[in-house]
Formats: sequence, structure tokens, C-alpha cells
Amino acid sequence: FHAAVSSSSPVEAILDMQGYNDVTASSLEDNLVGGSKACLIVVEAAFAALGKLMSTPAGRGQVERDLNVCGAASSPPILQDPRSRALLLEGAADPLIPQSNDPACTHPVCDIRRQCALLTNTTLGTPLQRLAELNHIARGGECLNANYFEMLDGLKNEALADDRTDRVWFYQTCSEFAFYQTCDPGSKCPFTSLPHLNTVESYTSLCTLVFGIEHSTVAELVNQTNAVYGGRDISATRIVWINGLIDPWRAQAVTKSLDPTARPAIIVPGASHHFWTHPALPSDSPYVVKARLQIAEFVTAALAEPKDDSDSDSQAANPPPAVSLSSTPRDRQGTMVKGSVGKRLAKLRQETRKAKNADPTNYILDNNRLPGVPLAPFQVPVIE
Repeated sequence: FHAAVSSSSPVEAILDMQGYNDVTASSLEDNLVGGSKACLIVVEAAFAALGKLMSTPAGRGQVERDLNVCGAASSPPILQDPRSRALLLEGAADPLIPQSNDPACTHPVCDIRRQCALLTNTTLGTPLQRLAELNHIARGGECLNANYFEMLDGLKNEALADDRTDRVWFYQTCSEFAFYQTCDPGSKCPFTSLPHLNTVESYTSLCTLVFGIEHSTVAELVNQTNAVYGGRDISATRIVWINGLIDPWRAQAVTKSLDPTARPAIIVPGASHHFWTHPALPSDSPYVVKARLQIAEFVTAALAEPKDDSDSDSQAANPPPAVSLSSTPRDRQGTMVKGSVGKRLAKLRQETRKAKNADPTNYILDNNRLPGVPLAPFQVPVIE
């Protein structure tokens, strides 16, 4: 390819993706999208209360009633199994994940602004009662399915269907990327971290049960994915990296310009997952509009550059081999890659690491195209 637009790409695979829910927390208090510190505090309080109730049978019974858990009257109780408790916590948090946040949506609690308006409404009761009300509205009155064994049976079902992507995606997490969105104590996760139920092991145990892939193998495959594709150290040029500030996937993306010309990074305030790829609407924020213009400028400039095909013939005949878990360039059999290919891979890695330590220019800081539209206060995370 001559050039590429990388929209919301989590290029660095990771086993424990704490950053996903850390970004979720910062998004819930982002006033540009209707969030607030008060809203984040309510969410944290609601899930802390939920965690406490999980510790006793009586408390779990109350949770089943308050959150309208499917099969609440079953015996044994659904939430008797800690794996079902973990599933419930994920389900209760699901409406609050800002990955698909769309200010133009019309459902009563479909975006952060509407959700925070409800959650900060003290007339609706305690923080947990407000969370329950939000879930009730978000699910259209349907019950919350927290049955671990039903979920496990669904993942084991090998039947193919157009609307079934859960098994395929989960296999990809087990065999390549992981991206397990945990809620670990000590992280910024706004959901329930005590008891610590949403762990890496709660996901990798499913990899073993469904696909026979052990936890240690998942960890090894994540390292292999980053070694083969480069992670954030990807050596290709003519790539524009663009991510939304409230998109949790940006935690594993390239968010600092390694090269402001050949590999610029754009952060779009208030934007969720690849929001600028949606059809344009009058309600689009000026930041999204500007991002589309920046992408067009980059693509236009890249297409005007001559194609660098000095070694294209040799590369076509002898494509660069995959890289093993070692940082030393190796071929598919694990043998060290020598000669021009090995030197080229090593040089590119070295140049990328040097660029990371340089003073990067962030594309979004140039706001000249939007006079009178100030950037919302935000801080781009530093990628080590």
C-alpha cells in the first residue's frame, strides 16, 4: 500500500487492558460530551455499592431484583457462581461504555450527556438505584442475562450465522490480541474492582474451556502478535493515526506523532470509536469536521508523493519474514534473519524508538482551521 488512514486502531496487543476502563472513567467526566466529575463519582459509588452487595446471599438477592436479572428465582441462584457475578458486573457497566457514544442519538440514555443527566438526578434515589434505572431504560425493560453457563454454551456453539460474531471475535482475543478489559484494584476503572471479579483469568479461563488455549499460551500469543506486526513500533510510513479522545480503544493506539509528516497522530476531542468515518451530519462537532479535513489533506499529500519502489521487486520475490517473540529479527523457523532484511528490520526498530524519545508534534494542537472554536482541555497520554 502507498499510504493508510488508521482509524481508532488498537495496534498494541495487550493481555490486561486496564486502559480501556481508565479511558471510560475520563470520558464520563469530560464536559465536552456532557460528562462531569459528579457523574463519575455517582458511577463509582453505584458500583462500589454493587460490589458490597455481592458479598452476601441476601445482598446478591437484592441485586438480582434491583437489576432485573434473568432467572432471578432460579435454584441455585444465578449469582451464587462468582463467574456469573463477574458477568453481571460487565452487563451493568455495558450501557456506560463510551465506545459508540453518539451525541445525535435519540434514545433516552444513549449517550454520556443523557446518562449523566439521569445519574446525577438525586430525586431518583441512591447511586445504585439510579444505575438500576439507567439499565432498565437502556435494556428496554428486558432482563439482564448474567448466566455464565448460558454464555459459555453460546461460545461453544460452532454453528455459523451472519449475526454471530461473538465466538469468532473471542477466538481472535485468545489467539492474537487479548485486549481483556479488566477492572483491577488500583486502576482508574469506575466499575466494581472489589471484589475483584473481572480479571484477566476470568477471560483466559474461557479461552481454555472453549478453544483449549491455556492462559500461558494466550500471553505468549499476545507477545508474538506484537513482535510480528510491530505494535506501536510499526515501521511503516505514510500512515495517519487518528483516535477519538473518549474512545477506550485509544489506550492501545498510537496517540503521539512519531513523525509529524510521515506518521502524524490526531486526537479528536469528544469523538468515540472512528466517529469521523460515519456519514456527515449537521450535528457533527467542529472537531470531527476538522479531523475529516486533516485526513483528506494527509491522503492528498501522500498520493502526490512518488512511490518508493527501489526494492519492491526484491520484496515481492522475498517478502520480509515474520518476527518471533525475540526482539532480534528472526524468520518463521526462529532462525536469526541476516543480511539486508535483518538489518532493515533492526534499523527501522531503532529509528522508531529514537522517534518516540524525540519531542513529538501533535497534529490536533494546530487549530488554525477553526477560529473561535477552542480545544477542550485534555491531555494526550504519553506512550512509553
